[in-house]
Formats: sequence, structure tokens, C-alpha cells
Amino acid sequence: MISTVCWVPRDRLRAVPQSAGITPEQMAQAVAREQGRNNKDQEGPSEMEQEPRSNGNGGDVKSRGGGGQRGFIDDLDLDNYDKEDEGVHMVLGATNLTVFRDNTDDPYITVDDPDIESDEEDAVIRPTDFVLLAGHTEQEYSAAEVHVFDKAQSSIYVHHDIVLPSFPLALEYLSDGDVKSSERKNLVAVGTFEPGIEIWDLDVVGGIEPVATLGGRNAPPPPSSSSFGSKKKRGGGGLKDSIFGKIKKGSHRMGVMSLSWNRHNRAHLASGSADRTLKCWDLSKQKCLSTYTHHKNKVQCVQWNPKEAFFLLSGGYDQRCACLDVRDQKSTKYFQVDGEVQDVSWNPSNPAIFVASTDKGSLIFYDVRKTSSSSGKGKRANASKPLCTIGAHDGEASSVAFSCRYPHLVASASTDQTVKLWDLSSKPVCLDRKDLNIGQIFSMSLNEEDPDILGAGGDQGKVAVWDIMTSKAVAAKYGGARGGGGGGKK
Repeated sequence: MISTVCWVPRDRLRAVPQSAGITPEQMAQAVAREQGRNNKDQEGPSEMEQEPRSNGNGGDVKSRGGGGQRGFIDDLDLDNYDKEDEGVHMVLGATNLTVFRDNTDDPYITVDDPDIESDEEDAVIRPTDFVLLAGHTEQEYSAAEVHVFDKAQSSIYVHHDIVLPSFPLALEYLSDGDVKSSERKNLVAVGTFEPGIEIWDLDVVGGIEPVATLGGRNAPPPPSSSSFGSKKKRGGGGLKDSIFGKIKKGSHRMGVMSLSWNRHNRAHLASGSADRTLKCWDLSKQKCLSTYTHHKNKVQCVQWNPKEAFFLLSGGYDQRCACLDVRDQKSTKYFQVDGEVQDVSWNPSNPAIFVASTDKGSLIFYDVRKTSSSSGKGKRANASKPLCTIGAHDGEASSVAFSCRYPHLVASASTDQTVKLWDLSSKPVCLDRKDLNIGQIFSMSLNEEDPDILGAGGDQGKVAVWDIMTSKAVAAKYGGARGGGGGGKK
């Protein structure tokens, strides 16, 4: 399935990513880490696995037991990786094998392979290409995939991927330098069922380690005879710490369900977790700056305000949204909704307005200037009324987004397998609906640079891209159809 998607700004990634160049030491560390996870599989479920798992955008994901990662390592037979096998050498003649760096240097290859040129072209990310990141899980394999979309050709393909240690719940693009700087790094923050937030380099292919991890666990202590005493005699926390490693100071304690990068203060990353907390991180110091505890259940979504650098919007399973000024938590304002919040979106054209989507299929619009600051538990705690409520979908409304180009256009996606486009210039009107043929839709995003392009992912493990201007109703309402449209699916 595709559990989460996000766009990367155009002409940011390297045209040709670098190879990781993995050292033996790095490989040994990765193997040790995997063996630690195997011990985790043997000992039983973690804190996060003891509850029904959320897929990050609606619905629960059942625990993936069975030690699949352990089986993967066993298949590689890494314990015998560097041992010579005389039988294999005898059959293949590896000791006498001559290897050429390029096929053009090989005197026995005299006919050019046209597929090679095609592959080389696909390996180059052009300035006009759109890049969509997707969190993909299939059986026991999880990865952050880099999809390249060519709008002119209406085609999309996976350029490369980053193998992840756990089910991805949230992806967020980051940049640690000036946009025009050659030293700029293009990064992705990844939230998974683990308590740590991993940060990976998008310009590196074949990496096995993140460039940084925010929070998470320390390495477990080495095994000893005293480490495997009776579970009944040992405290639960002590046993977990001895197997998995202690939670780092300032870390989330459960899976990270949502992420948002502050474009005004690029050192700040916000995260929401199944442990019911929000955190603000300093990326430059890889340190938690603040922890907020105003939600009473899992924090499913979080988003910085597009204009006000200190305002942070969040939504949780406690059936409410909260607008927080990170400088003063006491000023938090609350907004009641009709179910578990699945997604939130600020209106870029009017940053006091936001919309929340819920597991009841609703879209609920609020003005943050018209609300109560009460944190009461009852449904009447919030005295204000929503600006508008739409019964948008028959299933969970997993994603919602305001258009950056058209102030009154909103897109929503659902587990009912549809994307819908709404016009709010007067009374809410559904301009169009589309089945993207990717199954239940768990995540959807409008591109900020070209808001006519919508990307989504679903339970069939595919992503789809839709040029919404190919919709006659949308084109008629917002300026006429444009040539070269279309959509791609992978």
C-alpha cells in the first residue's frame, strides 16, 4: 500500500543521484541493527504494536508479525557473506573473470543496446520533472519511493527508493541550505511506527543509514547471561530497555504519525505521535525544543500556518483540532469535529481559515479568529460554530487540501476510492469526482508549484497523478482548459 505522499519542489534534486558507497563498517552496523530488530520480533510486540495500528490516513493496519525482516536477513545469509565457496568459484570461474567498467570497453560487445540509452535517460531528473515521494509497504518491505512525473508525456515512474526499517506513516521534504546553493542538501523526514524520526538524503542512492535521527532509542546493551532473567522478576520497562534500547531524552515514545516543516524557520520541524504529544524539533541541533500535551488521543496530522511562523494546527483522534501559538501554549484554541481527524489544511489565500477531514467522511471549515480557548472535554467545550460542514464522502475522508492557486477550490480524497473537487465561492458544490483506480486512497496532495497537479496513493500500492484542468467543470470554473494535460499512474 501507499500510506503517505508528498511533493518535492521542482529542480531541487540532483539530476543524477550519488551512490552511497557503503563501507564494511556501515554494513556491519546495519546488520547489527537488523539483528536487534529480530530480537524485538522474537520477544513480542512493542508499545506501538500493542494497539491497532493506524495506516496514517484512515483505518487501522494490523500488526505485521512473523519476523519478516528476520527472514529477509536469513535469506541474505550475511553470516557467510565473506566466506569463500570453492564450488561456486569452480563453476563460474570467478577468479579469471574480467570485468569492464563500461560496455563500450568490452571487445566482446559489438552491438549497442537501445534499452541502456533509455535507462540512462530515465536516470536523469530534469528541471521540468515533478517529483512525488511515496511511502510504500508491501508484505515485509517498506520504502520511501522517489517517483518522477513528466507532465508533457503524462508518465510516471519510480526513479529510486530508500529502504526503511518500519512502516512509513509520514513523509516531509526538508532542505538544509539556500535554494540556489550547490551545497544544499535535499532531505526527507520519515515518521514510522518507531519513536524516532529518520532523516534521509534524497540525492543518495543505496544508503543504508539515515543522515540523522530525531529521538528514537539508544542502542541496546550487549547481551549477557544476566540480561535474560525471568520476565516476571524484571520490571516491564527494564526488559524492554534491555531488548530494544532506552528511549532517548526528548523523543516520542510511540510511532510518529505526522510531520510538518516550517518554511519560515527552516530549522523547525513539527511532529505528531501516537503517544498523544506534539513536538517541535531544532533540525540544526537535532534536539527537541518543546513538547505539547493538549491532545487527549493520537495526533494524526499537523501543519504550520503558511503565513504566521509560530502558529501550528493539529488534529487528533480526540475528535478535535487545535491551533497552537508555540510561544504560548496557554493560548491554544480548540475546534470540535464529528469524528477522528484524518487531515488538516490551511487556506493559503486566507490563512485564518482551515479545513479538517474526518473518519466520518466530513469536511469541516473553521475560522481560528472565531473560537473558544477552552480545553474542556465535552463536545460543548468549543462555543464557536464551523463556517461550513460538507458530508463529502461515504468512507473516511483521509486527505484534504486547499488549492494554492484558486482560493475557493478544495480537493478531498477518501477510502471510498474517490478524489473530489469542491468549489466554495458560494454554497459548496462538488465540481467533479474521480476514481483514480488505486483502491482506497490513504494520502493525497496538491502540488504547490503547479496546483493543477494532484498526486495520491492507495491500498493497491500504486500512485496516481491527475491534472485537474482536464476536468471540464474545473476548467470552466477556473479559467478554461489547458493543453498538455492528463494523468499518469504507476
